[in-house]
Amino acid sequence: MLPDILQPIDRVLTRRLQEKLLKYGIRIETGVRIERIEAAPGGPRVHYQKDSIAESVAGQVVLSVVGRRPNLDNLELETTKVKFDSHGIKVDDHLATAEPHIYAIGDVAGQPMFAHWATAQAQALASHLVGWKAEFPSREHNPAVIFSYPEIGTVGLSEEVARAAGLCVAVVEYNFATDARAQIAAEAQGVLRIVYRTDNGAVVGVHALVEGAADLMGEAALAVSTGTRISDIMNTTH
Repeated sequence: MLPDILQPIDRVLTRRLQEKLLKYGIRIETGVRIERIEAAPGGPRVHYQKDSIAESVAGQVVLSVVGRRPNLDNLELETTKVKFDSHGIKVDDHLATAEPHIYAIGDVAGQPMFAHWATAQAQALASHLVGWKAEFPSREHNPAVIFSYPEIGTVGLSEEVARAAGLCVAVVEYNFATDARAQIAAEAQGVLRIVYRTDNGAVVGVHALVEGAADLMGEAALAVSTGTRISDIMNTTH
């Protein structure tokens, strides 16, 4: 329905991935509205509107992917002071709800909905509840991976989001076509983009499109969460 695939992701990466998908023979239609899906002898047929023109396409399987929602069914939250809506349970910076002694972590607390995010919340909350000093995870420091081929790894702000927030940023890119290991593995078509502030050099976002991008996100998350300077990364032997 949206004009681009993977709308929240760095635009350079999504354009590169779309080019790869097209080379694989995958047809991509954006900006469309599904009208109906009907059973047909050769498989299900999807009828949709694109630019006010009726189109249809047949396939063996139809996969409808419209995101995830928190599962709040049968929790009887209406009997408590806990505030919630379709996006999840409302919590403060310490994951506390409006009801004393009730906390919420993970998918029920809304985005981001990742297992590693829920684990980080659980560890921080457990420390907090026993009186230890706890560093609660920050959404802008949460790494994520899309297991496409090649993979997309992302953490922090994209160039577009950073500029929209009023930050003065610049971007450095690394082209994996120059990387020997990527060449040997025949995966030398990826790109790494590091977004950093021009006033102090602090890294605010790291985004990669390459097979194995997930393996890069640990160091990327560390750089973003600690405000590592771009010069520190440049001067580190990798």
